[in-house]
Amino acid sequence: MEQVFSVHEFLEQVSALLSAQRVLVQGEITRVDRRAGYTFFTLKDTKQEAILSCFAWERRLSLTSFHLKEGQEIQVFGFPEIYVRTGRFNFHVEQILLVGEGALQKAFEALKKQLEELGFFAPERKRALPRLIKRIGLITSAQGDAQKDFFTHLGQHGFEIYFFNVKVEGMYAIEEIVKALRYFNESSNPPEVLALIRGGGSLESLQAFNSEAVARAIFASKIPVLTGIGHEKDFTIADFVADVRASTPTHSARILGDPWREAETELEHASQTLAVALQHMARRTKDALDTASQTLDEQMAQYLARLKE
Repeated sequence: MEQVFSVHEFLEQVSALLSAQRVLVQGEITRVDRRAGYTFFTLKDTKQEAILSCFAWERRLSLTSFHLKEGQEIQVFGFPEIYVRTGRFNFHVEQILLVGEGALQKAFEALKKQLEELGFFAPERKRALPRLIKRIGLITSAQGDAQKDFFTHLGQHGFEIYFFNVKVEGMYAIEEIVKALRYFNESSNPPEVLALIRGGGSLESLQAFNSEAVARAIFASKIPVLTGIGHEKDFTIADFVADVRASTPTHSARILGDPWREAETELEHASQTLAVALQHMARRTKDALDTASQTLDEQMAQYLARLKE
């Protein structure tokens, strides 16, 4: 005899089977329904007649680089599920990325204006880096060239490097970067500076560094933040918020390493100057002793001569 499922049991089983699949879906937002703590929105296929109902918790939406609006083309990563009480099919969204350079540029300018008005970029709140830094918290991807460039140009000056491997683009990049910034700030023995770096890329690949969540994590950091993101022409929201902005990962390494190279040169120069000064002092002392000895000899000779008279 075949097993008979209750409606609830059947929907639960189907939902469990569906939710085991994590997929990436792209479409255009046609409707946004914000509720307390979560949001429903609908995606439509841009080429064929098809729609997908999506659901996202607010805490997940806070880790995006933009606000959901109708007409935006986005990519959503997550899993399908069935809400058992209503039998409704939804796509449970875990991560969202915006698609299209134009939309990304518009979102960038909107966030930049918002944070600037809130004082996130104010020069008076930015901190200067200590001149001779020893302890560095490095936040970047272990797979990228940025890390190699950083170490190549940092130099051997006895640095203590504490590395936190993060994704620097794509899904979960924002979440991991925020986690890294918080980790170092909550450490009982924090580094003197946090270096947040990655190589260059398009607006799409730099989304994590143009997100409000990363900007707020940098703003809240008790440790000075140095950014080295992209190429010289690249400016991200993270750069505007950071205490010090380097043009590239290589430049960020030089900002930290050059003071040590300069100090070594100054020390060598001071050592040479001191050696010359000591030589001059020794020569003057010897001349003074020679003169004193000669004077003493002459006085002794005169004294002996008077004794013979």
